[in-house]
Amino acid sequence: MTRRVYFYFVATLVLGIVLGGAGVYYYGWSSGHWRRPFNRNHAIARLKSNLSLDDNQVQQVQQILDDGFHRMRELQKAASRSFRRSAKRLATASAPSSTPSKRRNLTRW
Repeated sequence: MTRRVYFYFVATLVLGIVLGGAGVYYYGWSSGHWRRPFNRNHAIARLKSNLSLDDNQVQQVQQILDDGFHRMRELQKAASRSFRRSAKRLATASAPSSTPSKRRNLTRW
C-alpha cells in the first residue's frame, strides 16, 4: 500500500514538472519572449538572397524599413505622452484627502 502511494506521489510530481515546463516553454515561445530581436541587416540580406534583389531595390527596402521604424518610434512617443497625461490625471483625481484616517486607509492598500 505504501509503495503505491509513493509511486502515485512521484508520478504526480514528475507529471506536474513535465507539464509545467511544457506550459512555460509554450508561453515563452508563443508570446515572443524567447525569440531573437529583429535584426535589420539579417532581414535585408535574406530578402536580397531570396528575392534576388539588385542594389537599387535593396536601397528601396532600406528606405521602407527606415520609414517604418520612424513611424513606429513616433507612435510610441505619442502613446507614451498620452499615457503619462492619463496617469497624471488619475493620480491627481485619486489624491488622498486631508483626513488622517482616509490617508491611512489609502496607504494600507
